[in-house]
Amino acid sequence: MLVLAFAILYPLYAYFGYRKIKHNLVANKPGARTRDYKETIAWLWVLGLFALINWKIQDRSLLDLGMGLPSQWPAWLGLFLDTLLGFILFSQLRKLSEDKEQRQSLCKQLSDAPVSEFLPRTRQELKWFVLLSISAGICEEILFRGFLTWYFEQFTATALAVVLSSIVFGAAHSYQGWQGSFRAGVMGLILAVSYVLTGSLWVPILLHIGVDMYSGTLGWLAFAEDRPNNANP
Repeated sequence: MLVLAFAILYPLYAYFGYRKIKHNLVANKPGARTRDYKETIAWLWVLGLFALINWKIQDRSLLDLGMGLPSQWPAWLGLFLDTLLGFILFSQLRKLSEDKEQRQSLCKQLSDAPVSEFLPRTRQELKWFVLLSISAGICEEILFRGFLTWYFEQFTATALAVVLSSIVFGAAHSYQGWQGSFRAGVMGLILAVSYVLTGSLWVPILLHIGVDMYSGTLGWLAFAEDRPNNANP
């Protein structure tokens, strides 16, 4: 039932829900993005908490879900690499915020990108997008990398479980079009491999949060309506 909920029903909700509000996003209708961010956050936490509650009811250890504190060196190495990547991305955002020509060029590039209308335009939208990024990083990793990988491992080998969970993750992003779905699947594969290699779900969680926040801040820098010219991200 849980797999049905987040592997089939949630992707359908995301696909048809996005199509329903897309015209409001394209028209930049006030409040449309914030409402969508809030609804998505709510869905993510409902499914994520339901998975954790179900896990505990079955008397399973959170360690088996990858939620324990890192204890082995691969996990600490993964967290270090996450932190290093975060500093690199933040440095790029600072440079971009100070270069008007690069921001204008980025705006043109992102305007043609799939679901670019989903990216934040105002400070208020950016704040909610950050919360959305944190929610997606935690909840989607629990669902897709933690629970779903474990679920598929009950029937097949770990390598195939990783591939299958990544395919489902890509399908959950089908509202972004086939290219966006494919990219999400590849990203899901990278996150799943990082989880298997480190044994800690916190590594892909931090990586997921960082990548989502980076993309949202890029959108804000490119499309911002209320950002001072010399403001830092």
